[in-house]
Amino acid sequence: GTAKLGRLSVGYAPAAGGGAGEQEPPDAAEGEAGPAYSEVAGPLMAAGIVAASLMAVRGVRDRREADGIVESRDGETQLD
Repeated sequence: GTAKLGRLSVGYAPAAGGGAGEQEPPDAAEGEAGPAYSEVAGPLMAAGIVAASLMAVRGVRDRREADGIVESRDGETQLD
């Protein structure tokens, strides 16, 4: 069996309605509030991770193809 060490619960509560201790930034009071940092940064980081992984896979494929070409030419011509 698996030993359980603990329980983790994650929740999200939107900041609508203004609770105790919450302060609006000065820009939000003027009505020109943009999206929250986490709303922009999260998807951009995820897109960056996906793009980086796709480029890494392409690099590995290109390297294997180049190695295959080099190996096939090594058998054809021998340089002395």
